[in-house]
Amino acid sequence: MKKWPALSLLIPAGVLFLLSFGAPMVMTGRLSLFDSNYITERFVGVGNFLETFTDTGFMRSIGNTFAYLLLICMPTVVVSYLLAAAIEKVGKGMQSFVRFSTYIPTISAGIIISIVWKWVFSSGGLADWVMGRNMGWLSGPWMARFAISVAVVTTAIGQYTLMFSAGMKSLSSEIRDAARIDGATDGQYGRRIVLPAMLPMIFLVLLLSVLGTMQMWETVYWLTGGGPGGYTATPIYDVYITAFNYSHHGLAAAKSLILIGFIGTFVLLKRRLESWAVS
Repeated sequence: MKKWPALSLLIPAGVLFLLSFGAPMVMTGRLSLFDSNYITERFVGVGNFLETFTDTGFMRSIGNTFAYLLLICMPTVVVSYLLAAAIEKVGKGMQSFVRFSTYIPTISAGIIISIVWKWVFSSGGLADWVMGRNMGWLSGPWMARFAISVAVVTTAIGQYTLMFSAGMKSLSSEIRDAARIDGATDGQYGRRIVLPAMLPMIFLVLLLSVLGTMQMWETVYWLTGGGPGGYTATPIYDVYITAFNYSHHGLAAAKSLILIGFIGTFVLLKRRLESWAVS
C-alpha cells in the first residue's frame, strides 16, 4: 500500500505529460497519414513519409545538420569547457561576474539576437567594416553557415559554461590537494583528473547542443531564410516552412515524426557513449 502515496504524487505530472506530449504526438501521428491543409483531408497512408525521403529540401536540411555539428556543436563544447576552466582560475569575486556576463546572451530573446547578427553580417555591416571589404557573408552556403554558427555559438556558450563550471565545482577539493602533493601541474590535473571526471557532462552538453541545432529556426529565419538554395535550413525550419508557408500540414507532421526518430537516435548514441566513457 505504500506505493499509492507515491503514485498519487506522480498523477499531476503524468496528466501534464499526457496533455503536453502524449496527446500532440497522437494528433501528429494521425495527421501524418493525411494529405491535409486543415481545410480538406485525404487519406494517403505512408505517402507523406515516402514523399519526405524524396523531398530534396528536407534531405538537404538533414545534411546541413551534420555540417552544423562541426560548425556549432564542437566549438560550443570546446569553448564552453575552456571558458569554465579559465573561470575556475580567477578569484571568487570575479567568478560570479564572469559567469553572469557569459550568460547574458542566453537569456536574451533569440529573435533580438538574430536581428543584431543580421545587421553584423549584412552587406556593408559591421563584419564587412572590420574586414575592410564586402565578404558576402550570407550569399554563399559555407559563409552563411559560418555566420549562423557564430550567432548560435556566442549565444549558447553561456548556458553550457555554467554547466561545466558547476561540474568542476562538484569535484572534491581533496582530489586537487592530493594531486598537488603528488606533484601534478595544473595542466596534468586538468587533463588526467578533471577531463575524465567531466566526460559525462561533456556528452550531455554535446547532446543538448545537437538537439538545439536540429531545432534551431529563428536564427535561420532572420539571417538567411534557409538560403542560399536551402543550404542553411535546419530540419525544424523545413517543417515550419512546409506547414505554414506551403500549408502541407500532413507532410509537415510526417517530417516531425522522422525528426523525432533522429533525435531519439542521438539520445541513444549519447547514452551508449556515456556508458563506454565511464566504464
